Amino acid sequence: MADLARRWARSLRPRGVRVRVDPVLALRAGAGDQVGRGAAERATARRGALLLRGRPPARCLLVDDVVTTGSTLAEAARVLSGAGAGVLGGVVVLAAPAPGTRPSAAGGLPAACRSAPS
Repeated sequence: MADLARRWARSLRPRGVRVRVDPVLALRAGAGDQVGRGAAERATARRGALLLRGRPPARCLLVDDVVTTGSTLAEAARVLSGAGAGVLGGVVVLAAPAPGTRPSAAGGLPAACRSAPS
């Protein structure tokens, strides 16, 4: 994901967007895989699973490869917001429905990811 984020950043700079890639989050050792878990299980498993590595930027945009229930993005937003960062939203490569659910009218994007976190 870091390589893809760097490519996106490079593509925005000629348009006058000042952006840099700053991987300030890390997955805690033993956080486990999300495969096969439903929304509630994913949210519980991700709570406390991300660690802040360094000082977050004043404003940030989250980047992830796949969003299923939004639990990882929600936890990332919680951690960064708690550290004083303004989370503008998230960019994902693929949105996939959670196990046992159908895609929503928003193209499969979970409700938690359709608006900026508070």
